[in-house]
Amino acid sequence: MKEYDRKKLSADALAGITVAVMLIPQSMAYALLAGLPPIYGMYSSSFIVIVYGLFTTSKVICVGPVAITSILIGGVVSEYGFELESPESVQIAVTLCFVTGVIQLAMGLLKLGFVSKFLSRPVMSGFTTGAAAIIAIQQCKDLFGIDISSSRFEGIVYDVFANIHRTHIPTFILSAVSLFILLSVKYYPLKKYVPKWFPVPLILILIVIGLSYFFDFESMGIRIVGPIPSGIAPFMLPEFDRFTELLLDGLVISITSYMSSVALAETYATKYQEHLDPNQELLAFGISCIFGAFNQCFTITGSFSRSALNDDMGCRTPAHGIFTGTVIVLSLLFFTSLFQYTRR
Repeated sequence: MKEYDRKKLSADALAGITVAVMLIPQSMAYALLAGLPPIYGMYSSSFIVIVYGLFTTSKVICVGPVAITSILIGGVVSEYGFELESPESVQIAVTLCFVTGVIQLAMGLLKLGFVSKFLSRPVMSGFTTGAAAIIAIQQCKDLFGIDISSSRFEGIVYDVFANIHRTHIPTFILSAVSLFILLSVKYYPLKKYVPKWFPVPLILILIVIGLSYFFDFESMGIRIVGPIPSGIAPFMLPEFDRFTELLLDGLVISITSYMSSVALAETYATKYQEHLDPNQELLAFGISCIFGAFNQCFTITGSFSRSALNDDMGCRTPAHGIFTGTVIVLSLLFFTSLFQYTRR
């Protein structure tokens, strides 16, 4: 703490706040991906992120809801046959967060951080590519504005092609324009004109929220998130009696989450020639997830995109996570009404 000066404070604050603004819409999208109401994405980006920031040894990595973990959680939730975004689905996801936390904490206490060395890059790359394909096909229902009944990959593919003729034109036009803007900034022709740090996705989201409010997208048939409850997540106990039946799923999620996170953290540790303690990272994730389970959170993981943004913004210490979590908490308390107009 003696070395923590005003320069580091300002850098961490800027990075943490910038990441938080990007995390708000991302977290809601990942909650839907996990089969949960959007607000649970924000719950899983608030206090749980602050707790992780207090225990981690990584100075750059940003944690919270991510695509891979959300897909795995959604798969577990769908196996129980509960209606998506229902209280029962939330209870499964929250209990799974507790199970994951207990496993990661136990692994940390047993000094099992070395297991990350056994995961090869091709395996991780293949897993990430597969997850990207699943995400892409799952987003087709919102891209085209069609209804899809299946939750399995092959069923979704079939439903997309079977219902493509029912495409909702206003939804598709909005989706296509948004996608074109994002791709043109990332690749061509606007890439060379837009700085890497400039939050194009955030600006685009704010514009769409404004359009949704003034033109009443819901009356046009364009799906929006809808009313979001304000306030921090109330205290809730996980379903401890489901611990054993969720143990195998929790093991898969805990190892996947840890390995992808520590691989990311090691990348930045190598870049800046800093020490990273894998066992401490296990403890950080374990403590965070156990705490989060009582705060209605689902399992968190290190985010590639947000960590890259954090690095570009010049963060200096793990304190950036405290700033990120604090902004999310303030948003839950005072600004949730703004996000109800977000497009699904």
